[in-house]
Amino acid sequence: MKRIYKISIMFLVWIWYKLLQLFAKKKTEFANILVLDLMGIGDVVCLTPFLGTLVDSGKFTKITGCFSSVATDVSKSLIPLDDYIYHHNYRATIKAIRKAKFDLIIIPGWGLRHTILGLLSGSSLIGFLHDLSFTNKYINTFKLESLGVKSRPMPEPWADMATLHLSQRSNKILEFFSLPNVSNRLEYDYKHLQATQEDYAVFHCSAIFAGRQWDLQNFKQLAEKMIELNLISCVYLIGSKGDYAKYETISSAKIINEAGKMNLLQTQELLSRAKLFVGNDSGPMHIATFSKIPTYALMGPNLPIISGTISSLGYNFFHKQPCCPCNQTSCDYDYKCIKAISVDEVLTQILKDYKRIYEKA
Repeated sequence: MKRIYKISIMFLVWIWYKLLQLFAKKKTEFANILVLDLMGIGDVVCLTPFLGTLVDSGKFTKITGCFSSVATDVSKSLIPLDDYIYHHNYRATIKAIRKAKFDLIIIPGWGLRHTILGLLSGSSLIGFLHDLSFTNKYINTFKLESLGVKSRPMPEPWADMATLHLSQRSNKILEFFSLPNVSNRLEYDYKHLQATQEDYAVFHCSAIFAGRQWDLQNFKQLAEKMIELNLISCVYLIGSKGDYAKYETISSAKIINEAGKMNLLQTQELLSRAKLFVGNDSGPMHIATFSKIPTYALMGPNLPIISGTISSLGYNFFHKQPCCPCNQTSCDYDYKCIKAISVDEVLTQILKDYKRIYEKA
């Protein structure tokens, strides 16, 4: 019933969009623009290269970001824009958007709520506005579309999301503005880390889906072995308030439970000073990636090419199964993809990288 309801809403919005297309006055110049993305923390953080390209282009007089309230501050610290709309609730958000009278709203990733907000704004739109073939099976082909934007010669507007990292999903929008594409690799120089990093690691041991959850005891064993080998003096466990109780089952004097005690900006500050990060496929993993520290991503069914770390200082642990990727909410094979990652495998890779990065010649 829920799926039928969602498909019905999508179809009605699609008709609404097509009707507005018939009457929209086409614009060619855009000075005051809004980037609208209300998806998860990881999705917003992965917009960093895209936002940086918009800012560096000098094509726009003012760039505003509208993200979820919890993701806005960390995004701001990575790539400051001219202004922000903190999304707390839809009524307040649409009111703020309409008041600003944007020339153009950019929707960098498909989302039904994004399309509806955009259509209610009265502004011109460009992005992945709708897709009636959307199946919620994670890998889809989306089409770049626009409303009130005068078309110009551009490459094929379809984007195959099965071949693009989260950070690259806006490349079709960049192509529309004749701007360079975002790469799926961040090249970081590690030499400064020897002088700037403090003697600790950060682990994120939680995940929104069971299919992304590495066993808590694995995190404990890994932390204890790293401390025993004098790679670090302690490990900080980060997460939400809801993670605190389960983290207590593995915490100790040197495995410190910080779940729920820091906001995202404070978490990023902790990450930026860490010697390394280990965590599941999650928002904190992407924050670590853009914090320019060694980042070790424990990938479940999601493909690293789509949602793994893209840092040159990073590594994706992934044991692909015939059923990968999947919806992550249930599994007939006891989540064997994430369970295939061993503590020794992770420790071996960390030791290899640690010698290269932190042991001075």
